[in-house]
Amino acid sequence: MPRSEEGPAERTTALALAAADAVVAQGYADPSRLGVMGGSLGGYSVCCVVTRCDRFRAAVAVSSFCDLVSFVLYAKGNELLGAPWVEGGILRLGATLWEDPQKYIENSPVFRLDRVETPLLLVHGTADAACPVTQAEEMYAGLLRLGKVAALARYEGEGHDPDEWSAENHADFRTRVIRWFDRFLCEGTDVCPSVPRNGPR
Repeated sequence: MPRSEEGPAERTTALALAAADAVVAQGYADPSRLGVMGGSLGGYSVCCVVTRCDRFRAAVAVSSFCDLVSFVLYAKGNELLGAPWVEGGILRLGATLWEDPQKYIENSPVFRLDRVETPLLLVHGTADAACPVTQAEEMYAGLLRLGKVAALARYEGEGHDPDEWSAENHADFRTRVIRWFDRFLCEGTDVCPSVPRNGPR
């Protein structure tokens, strides 16, 4: 989604809601059973959306980041990995953490977890070098502390892109996502018979 200096979290949410309105208006989606999913930057976008609206009945964030304060300080050896993404790059906050700390907080989903009403599945590889698994763990721990509906699936030794995971883990990931959406979008309806009702959740 396009980014701008006005604040990536608000901008992303506005664009996601506009996209949802468009697919509903064209008859492609049931407005009462909308789900949202994204990976990497898209995972961050999902985390932003669920902390700013309750339009979606289920959400999945893959290989995401959620706390810009800790992410901007993420380094591997002597290489800063988070700062280029956040200060310029994909989020374009346009300031360092010390120049505008409030901007970092306002655009970090982890600081708005008390507003989440959407069940959220977080998926992350433990060897992700682009977005450390601690980002998903922060999001999950906060939701758990607040009594929200959430789950965290860690895939041991896997990296950032699920398409590069082992066949076994990639298959488990796909099944887990389908079951999550099946559970929250389809239970109590006659649609989505994709997963046996007596199967594991």
